[in-house]
Amino acid sequence: MNRFRLVLIGTGLIASTMLSAHALTVPSTGKSVIPNPELAKTSLDRLRMLGAPKPLTKPAAHALAADPAPANQGCQEIQLNQAYDLNTPATNELQCFQLVISQKTKLDAILINMPTDAGFAAYLLQAKDDGNHVLLDSQVGTSASRSLHKVVEPGRYFLAVQGQSGTGGKPYTFGILGYTQFDAYEPNDRIDIPSLISTNRTIQGTLDNASDIDFYRIDIPKRINHTLVQFEGPQTAEVKQANGNWATLPNDGKRYQLPPSDTIPAADGKPEQRFVMVRVRNKDGVTATTYKLHSTTPAASFDWNAWSAENLTNLVESGVLKVARELQIGGSVKDASNRNVGAGVPVRILVSYVDVLGSTAYQKLLDQIVTTTPTGGYYAKVTLPECYGAAKEDKATLSRPADHWTIEYNSGRQIKDSSGKPMIYYQVELPGTPRRDGKPGNELVQMELVHVCKETYRGRW
Repeated sequence: MNRFRLVLIGTGLIASTMLSAHALTVPSTGKSVIPNPELAKTSLDRLRMLGAPKPLTKPAAHALAADPAPANQGCQEIQLNQAYDLNTPATNELQCFQLVISQKTKLDAILINMPTDAGFAAYLLQAKDDGNHVLLDSQVGTSASRSLHKVVEPGRYFLAVQGQSGTGGKPYTFGILGYTQFDAYEPNDRIDIPSLISTNRTIQGTLDNASDIDFYRIDIPKRINHTLVQFEGPQTAEVKQANGNWATLPNDGKRYQLPPSDTIPAADGKPEQRFVMVRVRNKDGVTATTYKLHSTTPAASFDWNAWSAENLTNLVESGVLKVARELQIGGSVKDASNRNVGAGVPVRILVSYVDVLGSTAYQKLLDQIVTTTPTGGYYAKVTLPECYGAAKEDKATLSRPADHWTIEYNSGRQIKDSSGKPMIYYQVELPGTPRRDGKPGNELVQMELVHVCKETYRGRW
């Protein structure tokens, strides 16, 4: 056995210890601890379930037969799924623990009851056959708890705890928990290591233990102000709100429109990214494991149509929709991948009208939010009032002999009010969907109508 030194990169700190030929090297920085109200409780529960804390053992003199990498004589051996009591290291001191994993396992390294008047860093590392050590996860800060997570292959792994500030020597409890039944989205146990899931897909997740929490980040595509999320399962799904609070996502088979939880600022040539954060955890008394989380890109574009089923001559203003008493409007809404969005997407339909012989103020004949059907379609119908035509024309069909008509109408094309707006028009818009031209407001379309007031048949000649 040789004497080596443990070097903490970046601080210049050198802590003397007895090591084997495979020296342990860890970085001096890690992820800052992000407060999680459930973390301390669930971590403590998980360690309590393991029974009374066990005493630490001396490192094995020789590597076990199953070891893929030699033991480190400067690190104490610990066992998977056991809790240990120890005193915290002083500033610039480091404690090192090691264990061997024999099959693919999700590791949860948990440290609890740590003093909050001192700073500590925790590192999870893997030993390599060439003597190097790979950092798998880390946390730093003054929180009362730490949790490190990684799905690992068989091998030798290390947990290192370094004092960074304050006084050491205070008791805390730690352990490394292992789970072999986990989904492909692990590890996602902390809000700073969520699984990134794309929209327009359904994932089936698994809570690998009763106190597991799964975090997911759903990015919101450009031009879209929200996303749609549906949850299926007996667990509790929650969405992070902009104010930092968490709101329960109903489990009723419906898709809910969720605004951004947060925004990643533009940096390093990457554009700004808005996202929704969702977490899934077990309810008290619930031991179910699987659940489904469905995310959908909301409305990005829409097609539209307006028509009248009335029997009109269509002899005036070719190319413009003619309506007498009943206007019908419909279409379908598409997502960013040009697929139907399905049910529940809001669409606003507005029909405005001015009576040229009465008030000059616009009347809203319809201002309604409708929601899309399961196939992404929407529909609305509005009854127009009787009118008195500001325009009057004699028209004839092209047939011989021709049918002759006198048509009285109000034209959105020819007759404007004092501000230049048409006398009657309809508008369809997608709330929460920015306009493609970059102007303020929602994505919309506005079309003028010919409001037919009266058609009088004059005969055929």
